[in-house]
Amino acid sequence: MPYMASKPFTDRVRYINACYHTYAEMAEMTGRSAAWWNNLTLGKSVGPPPPRLAPDMAYMLGVSERRIREMIAEEWYGIRPNDSAPRMGRRAVELSADLTMLDDADYEIVEKLTGRLAAPARDRLFKELDEQEQTEELGAPTSSTATSDETAIAIS
Repeated sequence: MPYMASKPFTDRVRYINACYHTYAEMAEMTGRSAAWWNNLTLGKSVGPPPPRLAPDMAYMLGVSERRIREMIAEEWYGIRPNDSAPRMGRRAVELSADLTMLDDADYEIVEKLTGRLAAPARDRLFKELDEQEQTEELGAPTSSTATSDETAIAIS
């Protein structure tokens, strides 16, 4: 089966164009011409947007700057984000688009809430790391009762 190039950036642009913004509005918001946006969605060859436009494009497309960079890397360079990322890492990426839409006051509330909810897991992780460090200082073999998934969750 031939390789089918993924077009996450173009697909998102088509959706935004169909539901929210004209190409002229996209041009005003991002610094790329209406013709560039039109050619992109028509499948014509266009160069990738420069990194300096990532913040404006992220805002217009309703995703995080990181997601914009991932979509550009995948569409223009064939580089995909690591699909084997821990479950919690994928959750964070999925939430990031919504978090970028919050105003500062609401973001502070979410930040406080996640800090409060994550505190017990963070404390457990630090305790395990301290115990591991003490064991290593004594020269004893290390063993952890936490699985790699539990550690990944605690770090998140």
